[in-house]
Amino acid sequence: MKLDLPKITASELQRLLSDGKITSLDLVRQYHDQILKHNDRLKAMISISPLPHLEKIAAKLDDERRRGVVRGGMHGIPFVVKDAMDTSSEFQLESTNGGWAFVGSQPRETATVVRMAVDAGLILMGKANLSQYGNWKASGMSGGWSARGGQTQSAYVRGGVVDDGIYGHSNPSGSSTGSAVAISAGFAPLSIGADFNGSLTNPATRAALFTIRTTPGIVSEHRGFPFSKNRDSVGPMAKTTDDLVKLLNVIVDLSHPEVPDQGYNTSFSRDWKDISFATIDPHHWHLPEAVQKPQPGALDQIIRETLAAYKKIASLAKRVVGPVDLISDETLDESMDDVLTTIKNDFSTLFEAYTGGLNSPKVKTLAGLINFNKQHREIELPDCSPKQDKLIQSLEDANSLTDAEYDRLDVKATVSAADDAIDKMLREHGVDVIIGPADSRLPDVVALASKLCALSVN
Repeated sequence: MKLDLPKITASELQRLLSDGKITSLDLVRQYHDQILKHNDRLKAMISISPLPHLEKIAAKLDDERRRGVVRGGMHGIPFVVKDAMDTSSEFQLESTNGGWAFVGSQPRETATVVRMAVDAGLILMGKANLSQYGNWKASGMSGGWSARGGQTQSAYVRGGVVDDGIYGHSNPSGSSTGSAVAISAGFAPLSIGADFNGSLTNPATRAALFTIRTTPGIVSEHRGFPFSKNRDSVGPMAKTTDDLVKLLNVIVDLSHPEVPDQGYNTSFSRDWKDISFATIDPHHWHLPEAVQKPQPGALDQIIRETLAAYKKIASLAKRVVGPVDLISDETLDESMDDVLTTIKNDFSTLFEAYTGGLNSPKVKTLAGLINFNKQHREIELPDCSPKQDKLIQSLEDANSLTDAEYDRLDVKATVSAADDAIDKMLREHGVDVIIGPADSRLPDVVALASKLCALSVN
């Protein structure tokens, strides 16, 4: 059976598998062929699993199914994972986070989230390209670009990325870029990415997908490339909310106190009339011209369609209020600067802890990484992305804060976005959800709030 890979969902595939109309062996062959056919242009995948390896895993899972052993609702379904997640040698894939310094590094452990997925019967098709080091290499770096993977292209944009800003309308956004493009291009029906401030929600929105930036900690970040000490989030992407929840339930830590005992599909409401919403003003909440150059009619269309979505939701929901005043630009700027100060304080130490889990690291310290990039300037610092100022600033500011200074900045930023913004709006207006354009600074607010999650819908 020939499948329409860009359209078919994981749940539809599972029904075909259960009915015996297709096998996982068929799936990996079709998805692998799709990757080889289109990835040279899209550059969504940075490492592709060898077909014989995939066929061996798929055949084993098919045999289990024939014997009546089905590991769960995702048994035999292909997925991809952001190249920020380590995989050990058994997967026959590199783990580089987009940098040449990590080629051949051989992680000793596989990231917990990947291990949980494959133990549940999912099949890893490969690693997805990304904004290098989670967009913590250089200011002004294009979304979805890495030295090793090149510039990821949207499956929906003719002509590819042009010079319209680092998150311009032609850009697939980042940093979990390949995780989104891979699904929209039919390389897999599911993916896993990671997020600090929009790295899941923005690429998913531009690829017409669903994602959730989970509350930090409910999905393990173990053996993921580090970005921050307490604000990193790992989450799924999918074409439907049903698939999104099913994959989330596979990778979530069910022992976490904030996770429902039986997972998320047992507790969410399917009735719009149960939910109240607050909206934010799309005339104000959009990306600044510094990162997204204006295109004729584009912003007007975004505003118009956002307001139309609000109107549609108002006809379905229990109640809709707004627009509400969530947080001032000045407070948001100040709080983000505070958090970035803590990240620069932590990054060098987190980096060394990460490289300590590699069998054959070319670099072990942040200083070593910076020097490697200088020594390999032609591939790591090309004309299209010649800077590494974020790495340099992180080295200069490493461990520069006292514990008291660190706590003050961290708590102040969290309170500004959680207690004084999101929680305040939910409480004052008696609503359950705050909605607004993903292509805005709303993901910054969620990142600062830390304890909360964000859902991106297509």
